[in-house]
Amino acid sequence: MERETGQWLNAVHALVCRQHEMVPFIHALQPPAEMRFRPLPDAMLAQLRTSTDWRLPECGVPTLMMLETEEESGGLLIVADADANLFVLVPI
Repeated sequence: MERETGQWLNAVHALVCRQHEMVPFIHALQPPAEMRFRPLPDAMLAQLRTSTDWRLPECGVPTLMMLETEEESGGLLIVADADANLFVLVPI
């Protein structure tokens, strides 16, 4: 199962790399080739759920979400798998 998830995330990552030269991570833009999908931390999910535009991403569709805190705001690219597990694209 973990291997299948890794292969699926690699395919989604390759799609993002083909479609975008830069993607947001918090308040900076990053080249997606220098990023990887990792499980979305619970604290980050809790913060996202407070946003007025929160919605569960469609399975397999990278979705831009805004993360807002008292100090800053910025974008995150997240994706859900078929079991609604969430992953965020982060710099490596």
